[in-house]
Formats: sequence, C-alpha cells, structure tokens
Amino acid sequence: MQDLVDTSDFCRECGGTGRLTDYDDRNRARLVACDMCRGTGHRTVLVGPKP
Repeated sequence: MQDLVDTSDFCRECGGTGRLTDYDDRNRARLVACDMCRGTGHRTVLVGPKP
C-alpha cells in the first residue's frame, strides 16, 4: 500500500493535528493517531490493491 500525501493541505478528520481523542468504556480520554492521515496531519490518500 502506498500513501499519497499533500503537504500543502490539512487532514479534514483531525484538523491537521494528526491525533484524535478516543474515549474508552469508562469515558476516559486518550489521544490516538488519526487513521485518515496516519498521524501526519496532512491530507492523505491511501492507495492499495483493488478489492
């Protein structure tokens, strides 16, 4: 799999931070890497084999 990264634009999912807040079953927050940009904070297109 290959990632195409546009460094001139930010990720819409995480707002360019590269991290999202995840809540567990006890409502405790933790920071996790954004799946859409893989933690880069830049707009990313994930390219892979045809399903």
